[in-house]
Amino acid sequence: CDLSVALGLTPIGWECTGGQPVSDKCAWTGITCTGESVSDITLNSKYLEDCFPSSIGLLTSLNTFMLDFNSSTGSYPNSKEVSELKSRLINPATHLSIQSSNSGDPLCDLSVALGLTPIGWECTGGQPVSDKCAWTGITCTGESVEVINMVGWGVQGTLPTSLGLLTSLKRLNLYKNSFLGSLPTSIGLMESLVFLDLCSNLLTGTLPSTIGLMSSLSYLSLNSNSFQGSIPTSIGLLSSSSYLYLIHNSFTGTIPSSFGLLSSVKFVSMYDNLLTGKLPSSIAMMSSLSLLYLNRNSLTGSVPINLCDLPSLHW
Repeated sequence: CDLSVALGLTPIGWECTGGQPVSDKCAWTGITCTGESVSDITLNSKYLEDCFPSSIGLLTSLNTFMLDFNSSTGSYPNSKEVSELKSRLINPATHLSIQSSNSGDPLCDLSVALGLTPIGWECTGGQPVSDKCAWTGITCTGESVEVINMVGWGVQGTLPTSLGLLTSLKRLNLYKNSFLGSLPTSIGLMESLVFLDLCSNLLTGTLPSTIGLMSSLSYLSLNSNSFQGSIPTSIGLLSSSSYLYLIHNSFTGTIPSSFGLLSSVKFVSMYDNLLTGKLPSSIAMMSSLSLLYLNRNSLTGSVPINLCDLPSLHW
């Protein structure tokens, strides 16, 4: 509540009375909780223009605090404010992400967020100082960046909001790193993306509903992260998808009936989550389904009888 007052966050739903939340703070915009403890705060692009309260340090369970792109001038927070904020964050493990401007090249934002200058991803004023198509892990067609491959680089940091501006990208492979924080909602802008592998990272928060806008996506792997909350119904809009891997996360709730719309999907693996409820009968409409793994959840009820009629499904 102190943070809400200091930064003027009531308009986005952070409402308090007498210093106490009037609704479940874990449901507030930008908040992710583990149990009843706030574990992640994401306040990207909220145009904040004030100071942080000293009580911010009482959030001892905070893992990530994301404040990217909060001033079009790049003046907030300034170096003094950043220093004061860091001194108030009592938990030394808290990852603080502050990117001052989203007006430059998205690859430069990514370089800053992940500290990639030592491997040649050099920028000045938000623009590459050398041919970005010659950077390690980058593949281009003409001047368009189509592939980013960072498999096993071991980098740590948060994915910048401007990542979604890489609209010509076809393959994004970030397997086996230490990415933190949530998946930016801007991911939905990447309509050309065919392959997305975020497996074996430290990503948290809910899966943004904008993922359903990725109309070209064929392969999605989110295995071995810490995603939580419900699987968005918009996942049923991934009409080009063949492979969906959501293994070893903390997804909760029921399996959306919109899975029945995924007529091109061959492999679905969602084992080792916290899914509950019955298997929707609509899943029998997935006419191309070959393999379905749902073990190590808390599903109940019987298997829809018409699921047995799928011609390619292996038991």
